[in-house]
Amino acid sequence: MPRIPARRLLRPFLLVVVPLVAAMIALNWYARSARYAETDNAYVKAQVIPISAEVSGRVVEVAVKDQQRVAKDALLFRLDPAPYQLALARAEAQLSVVRTEIETLRAEYRTARTEAEEQAARIPFLERQMERVARRKE
Repeated sequence: MPRIPARRLLRPFLLVVVPLVAAMIALNWYARSARYAETDNAYVKAQVIPISAEVSGRVVEVAVKDQQRVAKDALLFRLDPAPYQLALARAEAQLSVVRTEIETLRAEYRTARTEAEEQAARIPFLERQMERVARRKE
């Protein structure tokens, strides 16, 4: 059998096999990367409901994690109670002041009513006094 020199086999190998392998690698890469999006930060937006508080304030504790299921009436976050405690103390102090003012006005009303009754009781006496003085001058 005649021997085929290695150089003669190398030429068809380089012209056919290497381009075919390179084309297959390129097609495989294209098929995997070009048509499909890939990310490390993906999530489904199904049943995600935004939450907002009815009052404003600084959040001091968050009791749930992102995308965690929560039950009805579950604690989601805790607000700093200090501003609300101050507002409550201020309102209670104002209420106390108003109560004191109301009691003062009630006492003044009772005093004025008593004085009015006294003056109303003096009217007949003063009318008789005026009649006496008028009779003397005649």
